[in-house]
Amino acid sequence: MEDSDTEEYILETDCERFDVLLKFSRMIIKVLGKNFINTPLITCLNFEGNHIESVESGAFNNVPALQYLNIGKNSISSLFSFNGHDNLKTLILAHQSGWDYYERNLEIIGEYPELRYLDLSGNKISSINWPTSYQDSYNQINKKSAFPKLKYLDLSYNNLHEFHVYYDKSFLFNRNIAHLNLSYNYFINVDLRFFTNLIELRLDNNNLVAINEYCSRGYVCISEMPKLKYFSISNNKINSLSRYVFMNIPELITLDLSNNELKDISAELFYNLNSLENLYLNNNKLSSIYSVIWLPRLFVLSIAHNEIQEIDPEEIFNAHALKKLYLDHNAIENIHESTFSKLESLEELYLDNNNLAKLPTEWDNNLRNLHYLNLSNNKFLSLESLSLSASLPVIRIDLINNNFIHIKAKVSRNLPENATIYLMPPSENNELSNKNV
Repeated sequence: MEDSDTEEYILETDCERFDVLLKFSRMIIKVLGKNFINTPLITCLNFEGNHIESVESGAFNNVPALQYLNIGKNSISSLFSFNGHDNLKTLILAHQSGWDYYERNLEIIGEYPELRYLDLSGNKISSINWPTSYQDSYNQINKKSAFPKLKYLDLSYNNLHEFHVYYDKSFLFNRNIAHLNLSYNYFINVDLRFFTNLIELRLDNNNLVAINEYCSRGYVCISEMPKLKYFSISNNKINSLSRYVFMNIPELITLDLSNNELKDISAELFYNLNSLENLYLNNNKLSSIYSVIWLPRLFVLSIAHNEIQEIDPEEIFNAHALKKLYLDHNAIENIHESTFSKLESLEELYLDNNNLAKLPTEWDNNLRNLHYLNLSNNKFLSLESLSLSASLPVIRIDLINNNFIHIKAKVSRNLPENATIYLMPPSENNELSNKNV
């Protein structure tokens, strides 16, 4: 990670890392009164898992060295009622219980000039704003951020429908946030065009339908994100991707678009993702692989659980670095002999749960590093129909639940010499290999 400041405070989410600490976790405490503790030495306080219902304004004023505060898993209704702290760097307010209403309006009270890490997950938050008394305050008029140094923000498992940099014409959150978790909400609009310093972005399990450069209902709006390395937006309703939406995200390493409603992907979509190593497109409605075959550094590619019926001769994978390829749970009937010819680094190939009855001769010629091959739940009738090369370095082949009528000993001797073949789920008595033929 390039941002050492971010790394320091992302890691410091455990009170044990601090030299001077007090742990009050899992005690019976209901109220933290004003100035309840007075010491210049304490740097860490942990109140996690108590029965705290209220924290009075100024509760931590006499703990000036405080850097870490965990009051998660309590029953606090006004999360920022202690009214700020000058030196606090890590603040955990997650999973407050006893909230009878479905929605909570979160009011940001006080100033947090040094805060880097903020966890607000699991609180039924439906809106975020300044308190009413702040509407014409200095912060509002001057668009001052409530958290000017914030790097990590977790808003997952809430009831939010919209997210953008402006709330009531103010900068509530620092635009330089590096790690943003918005998963498990009800988002229909997310505007991230101002968040150009993101390294990690999580938007899983929402109600989003498109990713685009401009905003509209149901959209995630993104622009330049030159530092973004991890982007996950699985389990949404994504059916549209602007063809150039990833053009200005050149450092992206992992992209998860799984469990959406994608039917087609533009060939231009991944053109500038030369750093991409992991791509998950499983559980969509794709019928072609053409758009994903030109990724030079890709290590893992999952297109499982889609609607692919045939891999055309023109669809030759050019991802030379690819190590794991998941094509299982499609409806593939035909594979061309050159489909995998450029995958010299491939170690694991999953073709199970398709409609394959035959593989072409020499289809596996260049799979020099293949260790695992799964062809289970297809329509093979004989070992000959697999067209496996004797020199294939594969160690394990799964052929479970095919339609083999008989197996000739002569044919089995021509199988890859170090391979163990499973015709049924693994047990001591159903292995077929050159060692026991």
